[in-house]
Amino acid sequence: MSKCDYVVNTEITVLGPRGTPTITPANQLALYSVGGDILKSLFCFTNLVRVSLSHPVGFNLDNSTLNDLTIAWPHMHSRVTPEGLYAFAANCPRLGFLELTFDATTVPPVNREKKAKRVAQQTLRILDVACTPLQKPKEVAKFLSLIFPQLHSTETLHEYWQYNWKGDEEAAEVIDDPQLIESNRLWKKVETSLRRMHTSV
Repeated sequence: MSKCDYVVNTEITVLGPRGTPTITPANQLALYSVGGDILKSLFCFTNLVRVSLSHPVGFNLDNSTLNDLTIAWPHMHSRVTPEGLYAFAANCPRLGFLELTFDATTVPPVNREKKAKRVAQQTLRILDVACTPLQKPKEVAKFLSLIFPQLHSTETLHEYWQYNWKGDEEAAEVIDDPQLIESNRLWKKVETSLRRMHTSV
């Protein structure tokens, strides 16, 4: 494959064998799962916006591999929207911290008639959104407060890099990235709105 192919390719789909699901003993998962060293062979495709990976045994990835993945594929698009957060509210009653990137540029309308039927998760207090895009902080805060009434803090990728790597020359490019700076600014507005809602209750 030529260097041009690496640059132009924007989508990769890798599927494992279909058919009867593979049942692998827990003590053998590491033998058959896909490790980070194998996944790293795809990191040369730096312009990917969509990646679909499937394997019958699963993937064995550590924090270092996930960090490398986000650096190798910075243009990835999230297909998760704020509506996807309902699943966490409904199925994770003890969740206190959530780290998730999603597309918050479109916020579901708040329907007061359905408010009584909506699940409200009472333990989530911190939401790490990385560089989640958004446009209307107040609307996002209002939506989040309905399903996570105890949520009071939002953390961002820019905030993380600035706090942990400030002064590092290699991190300067990330810290000074205009998109990350703007995302952080808007999410801090969301955080301010959430805290005002708490104090007004």
